[in-house]
Amino acid sequence: MKEIPATSVEALAKRLTTEQFWFENHCGGRWEGQEIMAWSAFGSLYTTDNGFDDNDVAAQNLAKAFKSSMCSIEVKGYARRAAESYGI
Repeated sequence: MKEIPATSVEALAKRLTTEQFWFENHCGGRWEGQEIMAWSAFGSLYTTDNGFDDNDVAAQNLAKAFKSSMCSIEVKGYARRAAESYGI
């Protein structure tokens, strides 16, 4: 997650695609892992004190990366809902 701000949209999309199965295997199973993947990615860039602050561009790029990744339609749906919830 700490690599998100310094990674291009294209590279991040590839990384998200490969990491989906890790989340599914380590975060409660297929459905839970997919949801945790999306929400934790955006949450890692956000603070309650400052919002996205300096990570605003990174959060926008993350949303683009999820959209262009080869992640499942479920992950993309969770990412879209997380981005909307955070106002991205």
